[in-house]
Amino acid sequence: MTKQTDVSDGSKLLTRIMAWMESFIAMPHEYTIVVALYAIHAYVYRRYDSVPYLSITSAEPQAGKSTLVQTICALADRGAVHTDPTKATLFALIDEAYDKDRNVTIGWDECEKASRETDERREIINSGYQATGSVPRMNRQWIPGSALPRVIHQKTYCPKVLAGI
Repeated sequence: MTKQTDVSDGSKLLTRIMAWMESFIAMPHEYTIVVALYAIHAYVYRRYDSVPYLSITSAEPQAGKSTLVQTICALADRGAVHTDPTKATLFALIDEAYDKDRNVTIGWDECEKASRETDERREIINSGYQATGSVPRMNRQWIPGSALPRVIHQKTYCPKVLAGI
């Protein structure tokens, strides 16, 4: 028989995470609740059909965005912060997580470049909030007449923390 987790256990965990975050990040208490819950959600997101993204913005540099992204990714399941990751890197991180049946949380610092219409990484953001999210790509290993699929669908689903000005 498995032990039922008491609601107070979850409340204690949330309180401890929030206290740890507030020890070195200054932000309104309401934001701390949201950020702590987001980090916890990164452990269970694969049970759901969609995942929210967390967007951290500031009108000016040196406001603590990078520190906040690093903190969230330190708390999240297999979180890692990247500055200007390539599309191939993002696909590889998500593929590796699926191949090993584990979670991944992508922290994308200085993501303002991806807001441009011409940035191809936007398709990962645009499709990656749904469990069925993917981007079609040509299979480089495909040989005419082979059983390998010609078009593969790169998975894009995972929590993403986006920080930028």
